[in-house]
Amino acid sequence: LGGAQDAASMVSAGTARADQFRWFLRYAGWDPRQLSSEVRAGVWFPAAAGVDLIAAASTANHGLDFWHDVMQRMGGDHA
Repeated sequence: LGGAQDAASMVSAGTARADQFRWFLRYAGWDPRQLSSEVRAGVWFPAAAGVDLIAAASTANHGLDFWHDVMQRMGGDHA
């Protein structure tokens, strides 16, 4: 694994395509216990995601249905 710098280097070198990556580059910070409190309040929906979901997100509809697909896989009230 690597970070955005490694991915950008791979794209520049031609060993990978930009559409093979999901680019989420921002900073989010929480106070101690803030995130767990927000998860309990239903602000965030943590979910495990495998390579199949991430890979499919970059090919299907150019990733536009990514979050919908994640919520569908979570099931229950999220679907």
